[in-house]
Amino acid sequence: MLFIVAACGGNATATPETTTETGRASTSGAESTQPSLPVIAGDNAADALVAAQESVMIRIYLKALPSVVNIQVIQARDGNDGSGQFPNIPGVPDDFLERGEGSGFVWDTKGRIVTNQHVVDGAETVTVIFADRTQVLAKVLGGDVDSDLAVLELLEVKEGLIPIELGDSDDVRVGQLAVAIGAPFG
Repeated sequence: MLFIVAACGGNATATPETTTETGRASTSGAESTQPSLPVIAGDNAADALVAAQESVMIRIYLKALPSVVNIQVIQARDGNDGSGQFPNIPGVPDDFLERGEGSGFVWDTKGRIVTNQHVVDGAETVTVIFADRTQVLAKVLGGDVDSDLAVLELLEVKEGLIPIELGDSDDVRVGQLAVAIGAPFG
C-alpha cells in the first residue's frame, strides 16, 4: 500500500484511529444485528488510496485514448487443410474467411501503427478503428514472429493522428507499475 501512495504522489499513511475512552478503533454508523466485517484500521486511508490510484489510471487512459486503436482483420483459412480439424466434413467449405481483432497504437503522424504480429498474420484485409470510430484500411508493412510485433501503414493518412507518448526504457525500475491499454473499442 505504501508503494501506491508514493506512486500517486501522496504522503498519507494508514494509521488506526482510536478513541481515548476505549482505546479501540473507532467506527461510525448505526449498530447492526447482522454480523459485520472486522474493523480494519485505516479503511478511510485505504479508500483514499484506491480513489487516488483510480484517478491516476483514468488520467493515463484519457491521455492514451487518442493513440490507441482497434484493429480488425479478415484472414483466409483453409477449412480442409489436412490437419484433421475439418477432414472434408460436408458443409464445411474448403476455404473460408475468419475474422479477428486486436489492438495497437499510433506510432507517428505518417500513418504507421504498431500491433502484434499474431493479430495481422495472414490478413487479407486490415481495418484500423480509432477512438472517434473512424475506420481506415491499412496494409502490413512488416512483422517479426519472435517479438510478435508488426507495423501497419494506413492507406489514407487520417488527419490529426496523435502518436503514443513513449517513455525511456532506461528509466524503468523493477517494481514500477505498468499499464496496458488495448482494444478499447472492440
